[in-house]
Amino acid sequence: MNRPKSETKGTLDFYRGAFENGGFWSCFGYDGLAVIFDLPLESIRSLSEAQKRDLMRLLSHLADATCEDLRRELQVLEGQSEEDRLAGIVRLSGLGG
Repeated sequence: MNRPKSETKGTLDFYRGAFENGGFWSCFGYDGLAVIFDLPLESIRSLSEAQKRDLMRLLSHLADATCEDLRRELQVLEGQSEEDRLAGIVRLSGLGG
């Protein structure tokens, strides 16, 4: 399985590669969101089904070449606590669709 390279994390290619990697998603399902968004697995598992779908929709938007502003907003969350990053990512997932 091809994994996104860590040095490209946060770029269009990173999100597009992750979103389009069907083998990754069939193996990990929603748990894969923990890898993509660099969050503890428990954080993702604590979300509702609707919130997980929203995060997948956010990933879809991050993989879209026209959503540079959304990728920049996500980068702002880097360096924050896991709890604050999760809250920010969930907030952004409500903006994407």
